[in-house]
Amino acid sequence: MKIITSPNFEKQLDKLSDIEAKKIYKKLNELSTHSENLKIKKLKTRNDYRLRIGDYRVIFEYTIIENEIFILLQNVFHRKDAYKKRK
Repeated sequence: MKIITSPNFEKQLDKLSDIEAKKIYKKLNELSTHSENLKIKKLKTRNDYRLRIGDYRVIFEYTIIENEIFILLQNVFHRKDAYKKRK
């Protein structure tokens, strides 16, 4: 499984506190190894999913290409903004 970050995701993550960023990195590490134990939900639009990490939501796309799994991390938002800010 390969995890790819978008420039938007990196910019949004840089704005968070170090504590919140560490929590998100920890969960993303779990995503690459034990995704069945996480709070992942398929969103109604497109091929997007959301991973709940405390008060934050990571929006990502899940794709399989030639038997390899790719996860594109698109956005990280506070829960109050997660769904209204998505483009």
